[in-house]
Amino acid sequence: LIPCLLERGNKVYGLYHKPPGQHIPHRLLVLVGDITKEGLGLENCPSDIDAIYHLAARLDLTDNKKVWETNVDGTRNVLSFMKHHNIPRLLFMSTAYIQHRNSYEVSKEQAEMDILSARATQQLRVCIVKPSIVIGSKENPGTDQAINHVALTIAKVCRRALTAKERVQNALALPPLELLVRIRGDPQATLNVVPVEVVVGEIAKLKEKEGVFFITNPNPPLLEEVANEIGDALGLNIQILGDFRASPPGEAARE
Repeated sequence: LIPCLLERGNKVYGLYHKPPGQHIPHRLLVLVGDITKEGLGLENCPSDIDAIYHLAARLDLTDNKKVWETNVDGTRNVLSFMKHHNIPRLLFMSTAYIQHRNSYEVSKEQAEMDILSARATQQLRVCIVKPSIVIGSKENPGTDQAINHVALTIAKVCRRALTAKERVQNALALPPLELLVRIRGDPQATLNVVPVEVVVGEIAKLKEKEGVFFITNPNPPLLEEVANEIGDALGLNIQILGDFRASPPGEAARE
């Protein structure tokens, strides 16, 4: 998103929790702070900020406290910061999924509620963006974290399978093996994934828009298709099955 905004002639400040490395976009002005702190952890605020793109979020489903601190308390700190510095416009990255299935979804819904409340009391111009499952592309091969529990589950299973595969091949000096990986699920269910560059392009178009905007895939792939793509790339035979009996270690070795 930052390169896209810079290309359109915008002056962009980037708030980083830690000083970034060498690979930062040209002309980006770096600010080091923390949205979980009052005033976003900034000693001084530039006077020419007219909009905030609030994309920071914690996705870790294993630490509810930190998820809430970042996604809810952090958003409240952003709103307070905007009020203190008279910043009129907010673009907030939420999620298309707020069914309360996990702490991330709950936190995002609460953040949206706080933003809509502040819109009325602070007269903010608000744009809420709700993408589905953001995935990488050939040009941008990965996002910082897995966005969806299903994708995260597949990734974890594949990492374990690859580790086991490498150990067996190395120990027995075998040729490349095709390892069977079974994951319980509905193979005909859809997984609504959208490439990161599509999300970025749509956000860039919303600079002057207000309201709530969903960014989703009108033709989402089947879970079975996603598993096949991942399996082909990793040399694994990934099967999505409605139900199966887990094989004991000894039996699995004989199959």
